Amino acid sequence: MIQSRSEGWNDWEDNEETIPATCLFCPETSGASKIIDHMLHSHGFDFRTTFAKRDIYDRIKMINYLRTLVKQRFGTQHSFASSEALLTHLKESGIDSLAEEWKQEQFLTPVLEGDVLLMEDEDEDDDEDEPKKQTRPDETEVAKILEMLSMRDQEDSESDDDE
Repeated sequence: MIQSRSEGWNDWEDNEETIPATCLFCPETSGASKIIDHMLHSHGFDFRTTFAKRDIYDRIKMINYLRTLVKQRFGTQHSFASSEALLTHLKESGIDSLAEEWKQEQFLTPVLEGDVLLMEDEDEDDDEDEPKKQTRPDETEVAKILEMLSMRDQEDSESDDDE
């Protein structure tokens, strides 16, 4: 029997906290809301404020960029020596100071498979009396992301064939 899309989506939302999320700056894992609290209390990084009012593409790029920095041990033009140095820079200058790097389309590709933070609802702590706007990507946004990735893969494949 085929499950309807709405049932599948609700199951995913219900199980969000059972899928482990990984901190952007250290190996700590837990449910998404616990990891977001961990980043605030252990690293001084306010995930919700940093990603509030950003469109989904920028949020995905920023998260994947930060994960790439940590994974590659901070080897970028900014030469952050550690997660502490990166966090100090983010606190002093903000993530937009690194926009030249994180705005690249390569950061639309997830660094971690099944990364829960990529779809984290930044309005989770908003006032309960206010109606919530949709913060998860709709089918059109997902289709655009997939199309962009497909086009990039085709371009990569064509450039490999040329070599």
